[in-house]
Amino acid sequence: MPTWTAQLRFIGLTTTLTEAQADHLADHLDTYTHNADTGRLTATTTVTTPHTWNAAQNTAYTATMAALTEAGLTDATLVGLTIETEEEQDHQLRTPDPITLIDTTTAGQILNRTRQRAGQLLDPKSEKRDPNAPTPLATTRNGPLWTREAIELYALERDPSQDPWKNRR
Repeated sequence: MPTWTAQLRFIGLTTTLTEAQADHLADHLDTYTHNADTGRLTATTTVTTPHTWNAAQNTAYTATMAALTEAGLTDATLVGLTIETEEEQDHQLRTPDPITLIDTTTAGQILNRTRQRAGQLLDPKSEKRDPNAPTPLATTRNGPLWTREAIELYALERDPSQDPWKNRR
């Protein structure tokens, strides 16, 4: 009987978890992370089912939603679900997909902006940072690094005519 690992991502949980809520989630989920500042919660659960991927997905979803509801976390909105067999998860852990990290100069090229302007938009320390800009994956002594995919997505979604800092007071 295959064992499946599911990771469910939620938004809308902007309050700090109480100790009772945290204990309940720890007792009913394999792992979870919660960031009250962003309202995001990621839950991981493992299910064993003799059935298909769909059955495993439904079982994981039902179990996770029950844990959240029992903990009183009814404002959660599911925004993502990944599920894979235990064998596939082990394979991914042993041979992960490569991550392409880029610096401000390359981000500027993707955004069709100068390095300096890209730095203003993207650097978390910049007063002119766009609040919708992706979070750097790492920071070196030479500055922040982002995944190429995050910057490419940001370039597609960003309104280049908007200057995000002009609305701040």
